[in-house]
Amino acid sequence: MNISEIKNLISKNKFAEAREHLEKYTEENSSDTDALNLLSLIYFQLGDFAKAVRTLERVAEINSNSAAPLINLGIIYYQKDEHAKALEYLRRAVEIEKDNYLARYNYALALAEIGETDEAIKNYSAAIELKPDYYDAYYNLSMLYLMKGNYEKGWEYYEYRFKCNELKRKELAGTRWHGETAKEKTLYVYSDQGFGDAIQFVRLLEEAKKRVKEVILETQIELLGLMKSLPYVDRVVPVRPDFSPVAKYDLQIPLMSLPYALKINDENIPDETPYLQADREKKTKWKALLESGKKIKIGIAWRGNPVYRKNHIRSTDVKYFKEIFKLPRTIFFSLQKDIYEREREFLLANEVVDMSEHLRDFSETAAIIDNLDLIITTDTVIPHLAGAFGKPVYTLLAKVPDWRWGISGETTPWYPTMKLFRQNERGDWKSAFDKALAETKKFIDAR
Repeated sequence: MNISEIKNLISKNKFAEAREHLEKYTEENSSDTDALNLLSLIYFQLGDFAKAVRTLERVAEINSNSAAPLINLGIIYYQKDEHAKALEYLRRAVEIEKDNYLARYNYALALAEIGETDEAIKNYSAAIELKPDYYDAYYNLSMLYLMKGNYEKGWEYYEYRFKCNELKRKELAGTRWHGETAKEKTLYVYSDQGFGDAIQFVRLLEEAKKRVKEVILETQIELLGLMKSLPYVDRVVPVRPDFSPVAKYDLQIPLMSLPYALKINDENIPDETPYLQADREKKTKWKALLESGKKIKIGIAWRGNPVYRKNHIRSTDVKYFKEIFKLPRTIFFSLQKDIYEREREFLLANEVVDMSEHLRDFSETAAIIDNLDLIITTDTVIPHLAGAFGKPVYTLLAKVPDWRWGISGETTPWYPTMKLFRQNERGDWKSAFDKALAETKKFIDAR
């Protein structure tokens, strides 16, 4: 079977059959580096990491002056979270071919992952110079600029998210709003990313409302009840499965493009809280149900949405709360929606109240949070909810967190009632929890 026929098998996802034929082909054509590269990708696709690496190393030996096999080795190790090895191969790739935009881009990815922000920016910028239409580089560069507080470039480059494969939906048709005054126009604002993003950025609709006649907010159905509490939104409508607009409009803008349109920076971030309100009946109901006498009510969460590709970095194990659970005059409530059996047993053993069966939608979760004294959580949707309600919230962060939390500091301009606790080293959750434990003791002593 020739290479063309083998590629046809791959296009049909017949990887095992393609591997068998390609192994025979490369035995007879041992110096065909294109075929070996293809074989390595099949091995990786089939989960045979060791063979994929050995095959690419063989290619690197044959083509010692080529960056391609080194880039592929770097990508494999990057996807396996082995960043030291990824950096080693990608650094060599850049040294061999300084003008290879893929080498620059993937090197920047690996550098950003370990917090080498300035070097990552330099290499993303080099990739863009070499390939001006490389939209993924613009998008990733935007998040580094935002992390460092360069909002002007950050929001501008963030607009490239629609040109790469980051979003499920495309931009809506019609005239894009750019922040101009349009007092006779209806503005349709649609959520283009996750729950946390929606909760964080709906506050910007207050300024938008000052510039247009009517604001329609399209949001995820799970957030519908919660968003109806916004006084500066005229209508709240649900996202349709096909993402088609629910109402007529004159102007449209994705929610996450509002910061760009409104020229948001660290000096004009709207920071007044609460800007969301819990349903009055639900809040009253939970006030009675969560009554605990003089005990301090603390909510916890430790794992984000598994759909997010970096969820494993921002999520942790509930076991790290163990010392916090021992603090006096406290009662703990788990706000984690999906819980494994071992986690449920751990919560029970530590007398933590499991609220998962009550977390039907965000309006219910919000009413519960609004009745608690303190929230301690990793980077999930929970700190956004607590922050939007002006509740004291301790957010535990990875060494290199999501862009919105910055690369350093113990506070955030987005939520004035929030304190940040960062890992000392990558994966070191104990250091973050030790800081949160000390701060929680102070919180209890002050009450």
